Amino acid sequence: MLKSACQRILYGFLRCHRCKSTMVNVDQCAEQICQLVDQAGKQLLEASKELRKFETKAHSRDLVTTTDGAIEKQLMQGLQLKFPQHVYIGEEGTAGAATGRKLSDAPTWIIDPIDGTINFVHGFPYSCISVGFWLNQQPELAICYNPLLQQRFTARRNAGAYLNGQRIRVSGQTQLQRALIMHELQAANFPRELIDRQICNAEQMMLKAHA
Repeated sequence: MLKSACQRILYGFLRCHRCKSTMVNVDQCAEQICQLVDQAGKQLLEASKELRKFETKAHSRDLVTTTDGAIEKQLMQGLQLKFPQHVYIGEEGTAGAATGRKLSDAPTWIIDPIDGTINFVHGFPYSCISVGFWLNQQPELAICYNPLLQQRFTARRNAGAYLNGQRIRVSGQTQLQRALIMHELQAANFPRELIDRQICNAEQMMLKAHA
């Protein structure tokens, strides 16, 4: 699975980019993150078998678990050993205005250790390890791995997107009446105005979309 979904798609061909005076081997970046995400996926899978304890962050629906922190630490330490000069922005550790971490031309890793923490806490199997790599303020590669459903989404700039090694594409529909829509009703503590707007948008899509 790792070879077909990561090695063949993400670093099956040599690609280097210059960042200021430094050459960045994106294939090497892809190889390292593939290995680390595979390891992190095993950790997430094991943690999903246990009772999930969590804390709240900004509000009662903004959650974080010990697994979030553990996976982020594992990914960052593994990457920093290989790429100590890169910039790292993590959902649970270095993200936010207070850190001064802003996107620049520098090679930058953006990490969400459990993308869907509320789902994880409730035992709903839609939680992913999501990692993106940016260079010169452009996205170069990305992995979104759900070990609970064994779904590994990968993408490389100018090389398409894949699910478990198979190329995926949008349907090509340009009319809402012929489109299938997936829509999340966000449960965050939004102001009433934004909640009403969400409900209105959902109603309009239900009335117009194919399904």
